[in-house]
Amino acid sequence: MFAALPERPVKVGETWRMAGEVGIPFARGKLPAEIERTLVEVKEIGGARRALLTSISRAESNAPPAPDPNTTAGVQLRRCKQETNTQLVFDVDAGRVLETRQRGSFTATLVPIQPEGLKLAPSETHADMQVRIETRTNYE
Repeated sequence: MFAALPERPVKVGETWRMAGEVGIPFARGKLPAEIERTLVEVKEIGGARRALLTSISRAESNAPPAPDPNTTAGVQLRRCKQETNTQLVFDVDAGRVLETRQRGSFTATLVPIQPEGLKLAPSETHADMQVRIETRTNYE
């Protein structure tokens, strides 16, 4: 969700796009995501340059994600859609993120993974989440 800045200089108001990956709640795996980031402003605060950036990441799939061997779950995704909006404050001179705020939504249809040899009736669950995450990092 915190995609890299471009290797080239960026002007205030400029938007750039990149590909990334997002982890998927409730299930094993990751999905490809499209990330769109904009440099909103750069201003001096206390003698240091701070950049405000916004980004939107989107992921959508109608097929199970590729499995992640480091994650275990008893469900598999049938369909999902995820969108996250992020505001990020970046210390230009120190080259580090100082603060982030995220809001996002996630919808999915999940099916249980059937243990081998067990004949359970088919079922599916629909999940809807609205998420808000705020982080502030202070460096001394």
